[in-house]
Amino acid sequence: MKTNQVKNRWMNAGRITGMLVLAMMMSCITAQAQSTPMSWSGTWQVTGSWGTMELTQNGNKLTGTYTHENGQVSGTVSGKTFEGTWKQPGNNRSGNMQFILSADGMSFDIKWCYAGETNWNTGDKGTRISLSSYTGNQVYTGEWDVTGIGWGYMSLTQKGNTVSGAYNWMDGQISGTISNGIWRGTWTQPGNKRSGIFEAAMQGDGNKFMIRWRYDSNLNLGTDWHENEYGVRIMTSKLLTEGKHISYGINFDSGKDIVKPASYGAAKVIADILKENPNMRVRIIGHTDTDGNAANNLDLSKRRANAVKNYLVNEFKIDASRFETDGKGQTEPLASNNTEEGKAKNRRVEFLRINNPGGSNNAQTNSLSLEAMKKAVTDAGFNRGDFRLSNGYANHANQAVLQIKPKGGFDITRKIDGSNLNVINVLEFETEELAAKFVEHLTSGQAGLPLIAHRSGVFTVDIYKSKAADLETKLMEALKKAGWK
Repeated sequence: MKTNQVKNRWMNAGRITGMLVLAMMMSCITAQAQSTPMSWSGTWQVTGSWGTMELTQNGNKLTGTYTHENGQVSGTVSGKTFEGTWKQPGNNRSGNMQFILSADGMSFDIKWCYAGETNWNTGDKGTRISLSSYTGNQVYTGEWDVTGIGWGYMSLTQKGNTVSGAYNWMDGQISGTISNGIWRGTWTQPGNKRSGIFEAAMQGDGNKFMIRWRYDSNLNLGTDWHENEYGVRIMTSKLLTEGKHISYGINFDSGKDIVKPASYGAAKVIADILKENPNMRVRIIGHTDTDGNAANNLDLSKRRANAVKNYLVNEFKIDASRFETDGKGQTEPLASNNTEEGKAKNRRVEFLRINNPGGSNNAQTNSLSLEAMKKAVTDAGFNRGDFRLSNGYANHANQAVLQIKPKGGFDITRKIDGSNLNVINVLEFETEELAAKFVEHLTSGQAGLPLIAHRSGVFTVDIYKSKAADLETKLMEALKKAGWK
């Protein structure tokens, strides 16, 4: 055999052997990858009564806890399947369970049964909670609307991973710590001697948190979780856009004028916007409910407004010359004082912008503050009871219709007896929200009547007063004098 023939055969054999070795290596790698368990570690929100579940995987062993009855789970993972047991020391129950992980690793389906039984319960699901939404500057410090829960308004302060605060329903208090993106803790309501636990997680852009809560078991009020409720951040930007911010999170003890420490979060957001706009000046106005004597309430509201000013000056080093203070007592309610909810809404501190952030006192076109517009209504000789929400039609000679809408909004045709009604003045606002706020002020005497726009934020308001059209002209004159263009 020739030398080159032998050489070629050895080379071919080497290629074949190398390919076989490579194939065997790939087979081993694939097999290893297929046998490696997917990661179950993390925080999961589980439907049903399980609550939030914390799982830790170590090799093929999985252990964890969940909130319902101090529950515990443990077992073994094989690929996308977990099989193990659960037990609940809180009610001495236990059983078996199985989880099946989804292809993307972001959820799992659950089936479970009680110990000694073979009837499996299905339908519950665990969803992985992404922690990426809870990082950065998305802190809880600030004022929050939690009226959807029935707690009213909440002031929160976050320091490190600790969050505490108060809310105005039943003098409520709340506190807890953040771990793995979940804020957990306790709540108490001295006003009705109720208490319990909660869990919350910040959502999206940091302006909304989801919260679930339940009562303590010793209250005999049930231990079911109240799910999928929310707190919504109250934006102080309205102080810039509307010239007014209403705070329910700055609180005092009954009959006192000392700002409670739990008010820090609500006060801080005001201080922040003042620091960001160093030329802005504000008027602080205190309001009370009708409990007690009217004269005492008026004095108390003035003292509280001054206390808020001093708190902002001393705690946040805001120059005292940037504030004016006043109090209205119980004279300007926002809701009925016949209910605790209404009283809580009436006990408030209002911040009114005295000038625009640039330092000029000249109002800008279509950005006149709501307070200036309200004053113009009074200057024109109107009372708030002279206005009624309209269906766009006038019914008698002494009635005029005022159209209030966002800039560029839809024009409503007004008719009387089949003929076009004389075109009455139209007020245009920069936004639908501003239009609605002004209408709400004009028509607030209509208790229980919903504020409904006809179309795209357009409102029509009837003016019930003798020679209404003439008075409406005076209203427009007063608005223009105040800076409306």
